[in-house]
Amino acid sequence: MSMCWIEHRLRLKVLRFSFWFYGISILAWQSLRLYLGDSFAPVRFISYIAPWLLIGLGIGLAVSVLDSRRQKKITCLTWFMAGLFLLVGLPYLPLFLPRLESAPAYSGTLKVLSYSVMGRNSDYKAIAEVILAEKPDMFFVQETGFDSLSNYLIDLYNGRPVYHVPGHGGFIAGRFPLEERQGRIPWATAETPYGTISLWTIHAAKALWQDNQLQLREITELAKDITATPGMKIVAGDFNTTDKNISYKIINLYLRNAHWEAGWGFGFTFPTKARRMGKLFPFLRIDHIFYSDEFYALNARTLTNSGGSDHLPIMAELAIRKTSHLP
Repeated sequence: MSMCWIEHRLRLKVLRFSFWFYGISILAWQSLRLYLGDSFAPVRFISYIAPWLLIGLGIGLAVSVLDSRRQKKITCLTWFMAGLFLLVGLPYLPLFLPRLESAPAYSGTLKVLSYSVMGRNSDYKAIAEVILAEKPDMFFVQETGFDSLSNYLIDLYNGRPVYHVPGHGGFIAGRFPLEERQGRIPWATAETPYGTISLWTIHAAKALWQDNQLQLREITELAKDITATPGMKIVAGDFNTTDKNISYKIINLYLRNAHWEAGWGFGFTFPTKARRMGKLFPFLRIDHIFYSDEFYALNARTLTNSGGSDHLPIMAELAIRKTSHLP
């Protein structure tokens, strides 16, 4: 028995053990997530990076398939890796499939932008250029006030006013008259040709490794305001949470997410090269645009120009269903 053969067998055993350990860890995460939610920091952290688990599972599946071919039988590890790959990956499949349903009849559309600009980013001209390039009907900005950008946005609507009100950690602005409202989370109403639309922006507390209770309280208060408010609703901002976290799921109980309805791919928004860890590419999606059933998302996308922010802005075009038109 040669040493090369022994070393080869040893490497195979180490690989098998590593993939079994990786798979069992993911299975434990899935189980603990159902039982503990986001209360246990390691579980919460893995929930943030859930899409990236597919890389390890894909490698494990490929290696185990090759091992199965060598053994001329499907191994238990192959079945295990395949099952876990489907368990983790299938929920993301809609993001990579064409949308088959046709758009309903609608009375008009709204272009909505959400943009977390990073508080220490003082390049207001670059921030404004992102907004000017997209010309949104409504925009939700976090981590700065409207006054910082007002001089650069004068021509946004060809001389017509840019209405604005403060919001949670930023402001709400657009082409329609806005009225500031007081609630558990500050909000506003926009008077549009399609009726009154209730608007919220939020810059939620961080909860990746930090205690998530503050974020959970903010999102719970926001959900209470949403459920207590009738009619058309749009909520957008830096939620600091992903689709696998409890805070996200609370809002998603009542509103639809534009990216999941009309976007493509994972649409990661954070971090950009403005952060050291973002020098490679964004790897989290923590910015979201939610809307009520009176709307239909025609398209949604993540912009590529961050304007010096550590977040990429997100955009959605929402159609107002004809049934929700208010004469």
